[in-house]
Amino acid sequence: MTALFLLGLLLAPPGQPSPTKAWPEATHEAEGLDRGPLDALSSELAAGKHGYVDGMLVIRRGHVVYEKSYDHAKDYARLFTGKGAPGIYNYYDPGWHPFYKGTRLHTMQSVSKSVTSALVGIAIRRGEIPGVDVKAMPYFADFKIPPDSRRDRMTLRDVLTMTAGIRWDEESTEYTDPANNCAVMEGKEDWVRYVLEQPMAEDPGKVFV
Repeated sequence: MTALFLLGLLLAPPGQPSPTKAWPEATHEAEGLDRGPLDALSSELAAGKHGYVDGMLVIRRGHVVYEKSYDHAKDYARLFTGKGAPGIYNYYDPGWHPFYKGTRLHTMQSVSKSVTSALVGIAIRRGEIPGVDVKAMPYFADFKIPPDSRRDRMTLRDVLTMTAGIRWDEESTEYTDPANNCAVMEGKEDWVRYVLEQPMAEDPGKVFV
């Protein structure tokens, strides 16, 4: 929903309703859509044929024209139970992922990259950020991270394109291995500080990780 909200802000034509907490609804016919393919895809999502998708939402011309949700809680539990450390966020702990402790609060995972990119684009358009080639570390000044010549050259572009140069390894070990950077991060109270305090492995902008 957050990603759709941001895309709506960016793409809504002049005069069309902007996304809000109460988007106007319309029939698919009124907005020129064929319901048959929508129902067919929804049935496949409900059956888990495309992974465990939690919801389908179609918005056209600023109107909600189709919305369905799917309960795959049992499927998630079967996949993730028993692999996580209780009380500490972990991808395999059903108490935290994908839903937070029995609520409908959902972990974002890598979709956050797209949301962050959209937010940066909006901030640039509003003049709140000069552009993607500004240095990144001034935005984290409150963390008091010791200076590093390579880290201090890191730009927002480097961060957005995952070429920050920070040493990070979540590929060569099992996800729950204590040597896995992501697993260690998830056990920390402050994830941002943990990432910023990692040593630099490459010059920014050179290597995709």
